[in-house]
Amino acid sequence: MSQPNSPVPSVVAEAEALIQKIQQDFDAAAEFYRSNDIDPAKVQGACEPFMGERERQELRQIIESDQAEIQREVDESAARLRFSAASKAAPGGAPKRPRNMI
Repeated sequence: MSQPNSPVPSVVAEAEALIQKIQQDFDAAAEFYRSNDIDPAKVQGACEPFMGERERQELRQIIESDQAEIQREVDESAARLRFSAASKAAPGGAPKRPRNMI
């Protein structure tokens, strides 16, 4: 059991505050990279020596979710373009024959 004047609670509180600050700094850096279109692969390569396994996994998940979102947007845009092109085409699918001019 801890003693009444034990420094443990204050050390734990300081450690938790430091962890929270680091997480906020990490989130701010990630937002900065996203807002400036910085390549995640280059960031990962530069930061890899300083990251632990948890950070690597977290970074991989963020990159994969971003790539999935980009792919979904591309697929939606392609579907919209196909739909608009199909609606502009003739109903039978074949182009109309030109009329004979008199």
